Amino acid sequence: PYMELVNTYNTGKIVELETYVQTNREKFESDNNLGLVKQVVSSMYKRNIQRLTQTYLTLSLQDIANTVQLNSSKEAEMHVLQMVTFEVNLLYH
Repeated sequence: PYMELVNTYNTGKIVELETYVQTNREKFESDNNLGLVKQVVSSMYKRNIQRLTQTYLTLSLQDIANTVQLNSSKEAEMHVLQMVTFEVNLLYH
């Protein structure tokens, strides 16, 4: 199921990725890789947000949430803050 996970990730469609992970959850758990697979899902939000910033100079948090299929502007804010914090930590540590 791992190559199909890659293929699903590459579509950029979070709903399809989450559905695929749920469908294959038992296999990922039995391989002790469910945690890594969840990181893959989380990274898709980051990837999709980064793609937006390459296209648009400024977007509202609600626009980001809608475009990358998050539940709320608050959730979009959380993802953006995590991304910024991660980048700052890389630069200064």
